[in-house]
Amino acid sequence: MFIKDHGFIILGITCIYCAKCKLIITNQSELESYLVSLFEKINPNIIGNEYFVVGTMDLKEWKKRINNDEKRSLEQEVEFISDFKGLLELNYQPAGWYRNV
Repeated sequence: MFIKDHGFIILGITCIYCAKCKLIITNQSELESYLVSLFEKINPNIIGNEYFVVGTMDLKEWKKRINNDEKRSLEQEVEFISDFKGLLELNYQPAGWYRNV
């Protein structure tokens, strides 16, 4: 993930994968809540900045990273990141009768 005025950050969050439609799905409000709780502690000025989710990282390599098995530069980390081909915004409205306004 790239955050404006901060740079790249690798998060360890789990998202939903739909094998049928080949999509990785996350809830934007949950992601942003996670970012707020993270940056409240380390840099509150970043909260609310624009961000861009770049892709996913190979789980085995991510575990190496958090276990400090290997120290790598950002250029080396990029080798293990699969970038997303696109972004879709899905909106959900529960079933029911709605008045036309």
